[in-house]
Amino acid sequence: MPYHYVITLMYPGGEFLSMSGIITPPHGVDRMRVYMDLLAQAQQQSGRSDGVVVFWSLEPNALQTLPAPMTTPAVPAASAEEASAATTRGNR
Repeated sequence: MPYHYVITLMYPGGEFLSMSGIITPPHGVDRMRVYMDLLAQAQQQSGRSDGVVVFWSLEPNALQTLPAPMTTPAVPAASAEEASAATTRGNR
């Protein structure tokens, strides 16, 4: 199953590196292994190992399909005259 990931590292001096993409881990691989592999890729890409992870996300890439919202039959709104007449009748 494909997953979307985002990992952001901050380095001394205020520099940041963010990586994102789609990954399909082999069967049996856990989140920690994916995290460690992506952290290693980020360190390799930056050429630095002194970064601190400030954001990490790993979620299924497929969006959940939600059912269509239920609709109610349209009820015509009362005209201003009908609303006024109803208010007048109620005040008697």
